[in-house]
Amino acid sequence: MSELLKITESGITVSTLETFATALSYKRLQKHLAMKISRAIALYSLKILLEETEGIISALDAIGSFGLAGMQWVKNLRKVCHVDINVGCGLKQSVGAVLEENSCCFEKVEVLCEDPNVLMHSKKFQYIYIESTSTAVTYFDAAMRSINHNGILCVTCSDIATLQNKCPETAKRLYNANLLRTEYSNELAIRVIVLNLARAAGRWGKGIKVEMSTFANDAITLVCRVLRGSKYACDSLEALCLLAHCQQCQAREFVSEKKYALHTFSSIPFCRCGDDKVGSPIALLGPMWSKGIFDQDFMKKMLSVDMNCDLPKETKKLFELIFVETICCSHDEMEQLMVNRSLPPKTTLTNTEKIEPPSKKQKMTAGCCDNEKDVQEQLHPTSCAKEIPPFYFDIQQHTAKGSNPPKLALVISKLRECGFYASKTHFGPRCVRTSASLKEFSSLLVNMWKESTEK
Repeated sequence: MSELLKITESGITVSTLETFATALSYKRLQKHLAMKISRAIALYSLKILLEETEGIISALDAIGSFGLAGMQWVKNLRKVCHVDINVGCGLKQSVGAVLEENSCCFEKVEVLCEDPNVLMHSKKFQYIYIESTSTAVTYFDAAMRSINHNGILCVTCSDIATLQNKCPETAKRLYNANLLRTEYSNELAIRVIVLNLARAAGRWGKGIKVEMSTFANDAITLVCRVLRGSKYACDSLEALCLLAHCQQCQAREFVSEKKYALHTFSSIPFCRCGDDKVGSPIALLGPMWSKGIFDQDFMKKMLSVDMNCDLPKETKKLFELIFVETICCSHDEMEQLMVNRSLPPKTTLTNTEKIEPPSKKQKMTAGCCDNEKDVQEQLHPTSCAKEIPPFYFDIQQHTAKGSNPPKLALVISKLRECGFYASKTHFGPRCVRTSASLKEFSSLLVNMWKESTEK
C-alpha cells in the first residue's frame, strides 16, 4: 500500500502517505491523488495571478485534505505568495513534516485545521482553490464573500454521477437545475456549476468571468475571475438561461424564461418535431450559464507560463487541446499559426494534436503565402469565431445507422470547407465543436457517407 501512495508532483515529493491514510479513507485518498491535472491548473492559474498583481498575494488551499496543492504553491511560488493550507483533522503535523522534507519556506505558509466555510467567512483571499471529492457547491457562498476584487476562484468537483442525472432529485436539491443525460452532458454539468457560482457571487454584489473549464479524470475544474460591483453581478445573472432540448432529434437552443411565457412548446422555432396530438418532445433543462466557458487569452497565458517544474505531458496535451477549442477556426492555416505562436519556444504540438494538412480547396483559398504574415493578413480576423459555439456534437451519435463514423479530422476539414467554424474538443475523442446547426451537421455526415459508398 505504501508503494501505491508514493508520489512526486510539481516539485513536491511525499515518500509515504501512511499517516494520511490513517486519517482519510483509502478510497477518498485515491480520489485526491487522481486529481493531478486539477492541481496543475491551480498552480498555473495562481502563477498567472501573481504576474498580474504587484506585491504579495494571499492564497488558500481550502479543502487540502493532505495539502498537496498548497505545498506545491509553497515550493514553487514562495517568494511572492502567502499560502494558507487548510487540512483535514489530524493531518496538520504530517503536512508540516512534508514541507520540511521538501525544504519549503515556512515564513509565508500557515497550516490550519478549520471548517472551510468558517475560514473563508473570517478571512479575505485573492486566490482560493477548492478541491472537493464530491460536490463543492456548499462552499460557493463563503468563497464568494472571501475573495477580493479581480481574484481567482479555482473549483474542482467530482460528483459526476449527480451532474449526469443519475439521481434527478439530488441534482435538483444541490444544483437547483433540471438535468438530462445527453451527448453533451459533461459541458451541461460545467454550465450548471457556473450557474451556482454566478448566483453565489450575485448575493455578495459580485460577478464572474469564466477563464477556463475542463473535464478530465472524472472531475470538473473551473477557473473563474471574480469582479466586485453591481454591474458585473447583473451581467453575470443575465447570462443564466434555460436550455430547450429536443429529445427526438437532439436539437438544443438557449432560451429565456420570458420566451416560454409567450410561446407554447409546439411553436418553438428551432425544432418541428412536436405534434399537437402526440405532444412536444422539448425538455427544459437548467437553468444554466449561457456565456463562454473558455477564454482564449487566459489559455494562451496557461501555455506560456514559465515554471521551475515541468508540466506533465497529459496536462500539456489538455492545455493545447483546450486552446485549439478556444480558437475554433474556419481555416486550418490560421489554427496552425495561432497554436504555434501560443506555445513556448522549442515546443511543438504533440502527435495527437497535430493539425491535418489543408485540403486543395483551402490551399486555393489561402493562396501562395510565403510566410506567416501573409497567412495572417489573408485569414484574420474572419477565420476565428468571435464567440465559441455552445455545446458539441458526438460524431458517433449522429452517424447514419449501418455506417462507420468518419474520422474526426476529416469531419472538421469538411465543416471548414462549407464555411463553418469547427475544432476538436477535450470533452471526447469523437466530439467536434462547430457553428453548424444539428441539421447541417447531420446532413454533412450523410453526404460524407454517400461519397464514401460511391467510391
